[in-house]
Amino acid sequence: MHSQAANNVRAHQATCPRRAGVVVARGMNKRHHTTTLRLLVQCFFAGLCIAAGWRFLAFLDWAGGAGGAPIPRPAGVEGFLPLAALIGFKHLLLTGGYDPVHPAGLTILFAALATAWVCRKGFCGFLCPVGLASDRLGALGKRLGLARSLPRSLDRVLGSIKYLLLAFFLVSIFILMDPAATEQFLNSAYNRTADARLLGLFLHPSGTFLAVVCALGVAGLVFRNALCRWLCPYGALLGLAALSGPLAIRHEAEACRKCGRCRKACPYDIPVGQAAGSPVCVACGQCLEACPQKNVLRLRFFGKAIPWQLAVVGSVLVFASLCLALGSLCGWTAALPPAMARMLYAALPG
Repeated sequence: MHSQAANNVRAHQATCPRRAGVVVARGMNKRHHTTTLRLLVQCFFAGLCIAAGWRFLAFLDWAGGAGGAPIPRPAGVEGFLPLAALIGFKHLLLTGGYDPVHPAGLTILFAALATAWVCRKGFCGFLCPVGLASDRLGALGKRLGLARSLPRSLDRVLGSIKYLLLAFFLVSIFILMDPAATEQFLNSAYNRTADARLLGLFLHPSGTFLAVVCALGVAGLVFRNALCRWLCPYGALLGLAALSGPLAIRHEAEACRKCGRCRKACPYDIPVGQAAGSPVCVACGQCLEACPQKNVLRLRFFGKAIPWQLAVVGSVLVFASLCLALGSLCGWTAALPPAMARMLYAALPG
C-alpha cells in the first residue's frame, strides 16, 4: 500500500511540471500571436512603401535623362510628406479645391486621421513603416537587455516635444502663412519635388544628419519607441484625434495585481491604468494578452468589449477604404505632364 501510494505521488510529481509547462507554453503562444499578427500587417504595408520607393527611383532615373517610355511618379510616396499635406489641407479650406500637387498626400492624411479616431491611433500601431522600424529597434533593445523605463515625470517632459513641434507647424501653416504665400508655396518647384528632396537626405546624408539618426537609433534601443513617443509631431496629431474616439483600453484597477506584465509588454512603455487616457496608446493589444488575469484589461468600442483583433482589421479597412474613396473622388495622382515632370526633377542637384 505504502509502495503504491509512493508510486502515485512520484507519478503526479512527474506529470505536474509537464502540465505546468503546457499551460505556460500556451500562454506564451497566446501573447506571441498578438505580436506576430501586428508584425505581419506592419510588414505588408512596409512592403507597399518599399515597392512605391523602388518605383520612385525608376521614375527619378527616367526624369534624370534615362531613355524609354515615361515612368509615372508613384503617388504613394506623398505619404512621407505630412507638411505638404497640411499645406494642401489649408489650400482646401481656403479655396475648396483639393491639393493639385500632392493629392495622395492629403488623402493619406485624412485616412490616417480617421483611422486614428476610429481605431485608437491604428495608423501608428499597424500601418506606419517608421513605427515598424521603431518597434523592431525597441524589441532588439529588450532582447539585448538594454531597455529602460524613465520616471513618469521625465517621460512626460520628453513627450511634450512632439506637441511643441506640432504646434509650431500648425501655427506656421494655418496662422502665419497668408493665402498668397500658401498658393505660392503649393505651386512652387520646391513643393512639387519635395519627395525627391526628402529622398536625397537619405541617399546623400550629411554628417549632422547621420549623427542625428545614430542618436535616435541608440535612444530607440534603450527607450522603447523613443522617436514615436517623444519626437513625432504626426503621431502627436493622430494621438489628439484618438482621444475623443470610441476605442480605448479599460483597466479594472480593483482587480489588478499590479504585476507589471502589461507595461513590460507594451511597445510604448505605458504604465498600467493609463492606456485609456493616453494619446500614445495605439491599441495594439499586447498588454491585454500579457495580463495573467481575465478581464482586468479590456478593449472597448463605444463601451462594448471587443476582441483586440478587430482593432487590426478596423485599422486596415478604415484606412484602405478612405484612400480608395477619396482617391477616386478627389484624385490620387497629380496631373503633371511628363515633359514638365522631367524638367522639374532633372533640375535637382546630384
